[in-house]
Amino acid sequence: MPTYEHEVPLHMIRQRPHLAVEILRGACGLEIPDHDEVVVVSENLSTMHPAELVCDNAVLAKRNGTVTYGVVVENQLQSPRRKLFSWPAYVSTYRHRHECDVTLLVLCRDKAAAERSAEPIYLGPPGSVVYPVGVCP
Repeated sequence: MPTYEHEVPLHMIRQRPHLAVEILRGACGLEIPDHDEVVVVSENLSTMHPAELVCDNAVLAKRNGTVTYGVVVENQLQSPRRKLFSWPAYVSTYRHRHECDVTLLVLCRDKAAAERSAEPIYLGPPGSVVYPVGVCP
């Protein structure tokens, strides 16, 4: 994704939140879904009542005691539909906590479930995606 040298002060976005969408559409060429309102919300991503993010298992690979890689492991017994929202949070939280690359490994009971579980999870433009790895016995 290219970067742009036009500096937009944050106070401008706070005063005119639609500028954020206009910049993404105009200067960056991103396709943003149609909408009828753009509002400023809290920039604090902490929550008073955080959702419980508990994966089925997680492992860290280390070299000489230093973390080099993480794996979030999920056991998928049914359709991953609802997991499409929690799995990216597992990956990003684990990455943030351990400051390493992370892969989401989904263990499934059959090939069809593994294929469904391995479909890319699109987070939004310009192409943020989580790619789970689905496997079966």
